[in-house]
Amino acid sequence: LAPSTPRIVKNTSSQARDHLANERTFLAFMRTAMSIFAIGVGLHEVGAPTSVCATALLGGQLVLGLSAQRYFRVARLLDEGLFRVNTRGVSALWVLQGVASVGIATLLLSGERLTSFAAERRQLRTQQLELARAQHRLIG
Repeated sequence: LAPSTPRIVKNTSSQARDHLANERTFLAFMRTAMSIFAIGVGLHEVGAPTSVCATALLGGQLVLGLSAQRYFRVARLLDEGLFRVNTRGVSALWVLQGVASVGIATLLLSGERLTSFAAERRQLRTQQLELARAQHRLIG
């Protein structure tokens, strides 16, 4: 994927500006991926099912992978003086956004279930703490 050595390109017309714009786009995708990771962790903290959390984490990883692939493909095309309009990527993101919206709406509508998961999780943590304290008293 990545070139092994840094490239130096001739700054003709808008080539440097185009490459810098490509880097900014890649960084925006990285921020998006980190946000998706954070959503997965947040859902885990409120007691969402593990499959939902894992899906968010995998989604973030997918965004990272696809953005790296896109970055190198666009950089190569820019070097050749070409540019490919990203209609497939835009369409895919539109569909994914719709799926994510339905998923989030489902989670919000089942909010009672999420709070019960969180309550059960807190109760389990409390029981584990009490057990650890009891064991410490027995040993110490």
